Amino acid sequence: MVNATISRQGVVNAVDPTNWYDPEAFAEFQEIFAGEVLTAFAETHVFGNLHYVRTISSGKGAFFPATWKATAAYHQPGVPIVGSNKIKQNRRLINVDHLLVSDVFIDDLEDAMNHFDVRQIYSKQIGEALANRYDVNVARVLVKAARASATISGAVGGSALTHADAKTVSSRLVSMIFNANQVFDEKDIPPSERYCGLKPAQYYLIVQDEKVQNTQLGGHGLYMQGKVPFIGDTAIVKSNYLPTTNVSSGTNGEQNDYTGDFTKTAGICWHRSAAGTVKLKEVSTQATAPQGDFNAMYQGTLLLGKYAMGHGILRPESAVELALP
Repeated sequence: MVNATISRQGVVNAVDPTNWYDPEAFAEFQEIFAGEVLTAFAETHVFGNLHYVRTISSGKGAFFPATWKATAAYHQPGVPIVGSNKIKQNRRLINVDHLLVSDVFIDDLEDAMNHFDVRQIYSKQIGEALANRYDVNVARVLVKAARASATISGAVGGSALTHADAKTVSSRLVSMIFNANQVFDEKDIPPSERYCGLKPAQYYLIVQDEKVQNTQLGGHGLYMQGKVPFIGDTAIVKSNYLPTTNVSSGTNGEQNDYTGDFTKTAGICWHRSAAGTVKLKEVSTQATAPQGDFNAMYQGTLLLGKYAMGHGILRPESAVELALP
């Protein structure tokens, strides 16, 4: 009987390896795993493009410069112009946290006994775990920015707006977001790239607010879709990872301060310049070879996703916390 011609799903360009168990036979499976992790990370994390991000090729951190304002004066005829401004400058250091890893070990025998493939599920979970930690840390930094003093001497620091109904009354929360826009305007913060992060409970409160939904009043809401794109100049962002607990101590491996008492936090409004992320190692994946040394020793496959980044405050004046008194 003639042998069947196998269409190898894991082989690149349909070129069969010498043996079925060669690593080349599983090349496409590794690419699929990597793609699923990266896709899950990109789709899950909320704060990635909403603040400054800088990539470095080496080092344990990066400095982010900050400058203050210049002045202007009327010129008098005959008086030389030789430079009258001494623009204040300072900088903020953001360190790279230790390597963050999300990993799963799949036993070969249990995998063979299983009636469905878990790799796609696990790879999605790995990507989401990395994304969630990213959002947790960035959200904490944004709230801490609103509580921080000015980066530059003589400049302004962060701000807070408080009200007893900040977490429970939609009209009050909407009013506070408008007030945050006023604070930004008074600090000369650009009207573009402003955001407000809310937990789902507060987000859906304002979704149901009649004024937000009323297009005759200029409302931007999409009631049946459960969306509120903007309030004033501020884009509304929903995140489950806005801090609302007392984080009294850090985690091993963190090289930046993400601690704080966030029990009264109802939301955070910020401009993109409020916080920054430094990347040393972008999100990437690894998987052990099917017939490699690891597999021979443990009789299974290790899947992991990882990155090395850090997050920190840049410009406190660009953040306003919404909170209970």
